[in-house]
Amino acid sequence: MLILEPGLGDSAILSTTATVAGSMPLSNLQASQPTDRVRFVDTSSPIVITIDATAALASGVYTGWNYIAWLFNTTLSADTWTLETANTIPGLSSPTLSLSGLSAWPSPSLKPYYPKVHSRRYFPITRTEPVIRITINATSNPLTYLDIGRLYLGLAVDLKTPERYPMSIPLPTETERVVRSEGGQDYPRPAGIDEGLQSYPVLFAGDPRSATDAARQAKAASDFYSSIVRIIRLRGTSRDVLIDLDPTDTTWAMEKIIYGRLVGVQQPQLIGPSVYQVVVSVKGMR
Repeated sequence: MLILEPGLGDSAILSTTATVAGSMPLSNLQASQPTDRVRFVDTSSPIVITIDATAALASGVYTGWNYIAWLFNTTLSADTWTLETANTIPGLSSPTLSLSGLSAWPSPSLKPYYPKVHSRRYFPITRTEPVIRITINATSNPLTYLDIGRLYLGLAVDLKTPERYPMSIPLPTETERVVRSEGGQDYPRPAGIDEGLQSYPVLFAGDPRSATDAARQAKAASDFYSSIVRIIRLRGTSRDVLIDLDPTDTTWAMEKIIYGRLVGVQQPQLIGPSVYQVVVSVKGMR
């Protein structure tokens, strides 16, 4: 189980060769609210997004990355993407890493009841290239445009060594059938409301998720403080984090990827000789 915060990606400089809607700019990829999305208005040719995190990595706050995701997108099962990395922008002409033909969907056979899809890639070994290029091929999309709600680039922490059981799995509950604002207030959900027409920020634009609780234990202080404590400190004012219960699972990836706000953090505890623990709670956003 992985957890990461978006500070590296949110500090990066984004650029694109594609045309975007003026009211739905590229900067929305760095906005925590999923309904603040970017719209690429033409899918007849590949969509190229370049992420330049050179300054952020040079600052020393971040040492690398191992997870990249573009969330809440409107791709189809036939759509693909390419991931390339380099040490400089000119270096993209001879990338240090080039992965092409990646499915935009976690699995092409994904059940077709998700209005938005998450596309992601996890690297077990940390990468240090500061420049990343994503090329999306959505030419078969009948919408003729592509929406993406959030970009995540960061250093994920593996929580599964060990996990604490029982662990709650996020499923919709009737108590969550409300629209929640950025400030945390709850509003009744208007019947049939379209997420693109809401006049106030919402956390639950689709089916809501309940809170997910996860624990991190570590036997070495350096492991504990450089992992989950680092994420808690760097998560920023928006408090959003991404949890991937199993980055190798493509069949149930949409149920196992949880994006939301870090709403509850217990104080880190020393629960035994050289055993540290912290429990976090995440409220899912859609």
